[in-house]
Amino acid sequence: MYEKYSNNTEEYVLLNSIAGFGIDEEQNLVEVDIMELDEKKEKMFQKLFGKYDCVKLQNAEGKMKDCASYKPGRAIYVVTRKEGINVYCKKGSMGYRAYRNTASGERKYGFVTCGHDFKDSVDGKVYTSNVLNEVIGKVGKTQYSGSVDAAFIRLANGNTVSNKTEYCDAKGKDTSNGDTIASFTYMLSVAKGATVYKVGAKSFKTSAKVLNTKYTYTVDGVKFTNLTKTEDFCSPGDSGGLVYTYYDSQYQPCGIVKGKGSGYTVYVKASEIGSAINAYPY
Repeated sequence: MYEKYSNNTEEYVLLNSIAGFGIDEEQNLVEVDIMELDEKKEKMFQKLFGKYDCVKLQNAEGKMKDCASYKPGRAIYVVTRKEGINVYCKKGSMGYRAYRNTASGERKYGFVTCGHDFKDSVDGKVYTSNVLNEVIGKVGKTQYSGSVDAAFIRLANGNTVSNKTEYCDAKGKDTSNGDTIASFTYMLSVAKGATVYKVGAKSFKTSAKVLNTKYTYTVDGVKFTNLTKTEDFCSPGDSGGLVYTYYDSQYQPCGIVKGKGSGYTVYVKASEIGSAINAYPY
């Protein structure tokens, strides 16, 4: 049917939304998974294939893909604006893997990244490339105020986040042999003069000395407090990337990159992220 319709028709949109189908032998039904199923797509499906009691249409979050393990520091993308056929996205970096306990007591797994890009998502999805054809997860709890600029990203089913910083760029190319990050622990704070490392999608792995552990500054009219200020070791696109240090014979997460000023970088502490959005490293 693809050959019959051009890619700007409602028929093509419906066909391209079909994620998969199968037979439910217990209920004697054909189940069809359709991405972002709505009334318009349901009517178009029935127009093309007919309306049958034995066919059950189901909403799908995204197309099937092999399960993957993603690595801290890699590029991630979010759609921030849509104008007709034009789609605008922003690039950030994956921070440390984390879990979050919901109000109902359910534990969700994913990772943290910066809040300043991902809070503006128009579809709630996080993508692995600017082609926007593969969803890594969904934007969950975010905060952009006080001592926290962070977002918790809930992983799509089957995906995992590695505890190694063998990060890769948007094309999937490995850019480092990586460090192994300690599990279920994080630094409450790092002393002035200590060395911290950062992995990000733009400038990859870099290091810097801590300059101030209780830094305050204002961005676009929003005041942020209790940040850690370091020597400059990031570039635009590194926001959200993992910051870590070597302590007690292991690499321990410290937080995530927030941004940079003239000759310095600031990062959000993992301890503050935990307190604010209930997301903790594992």
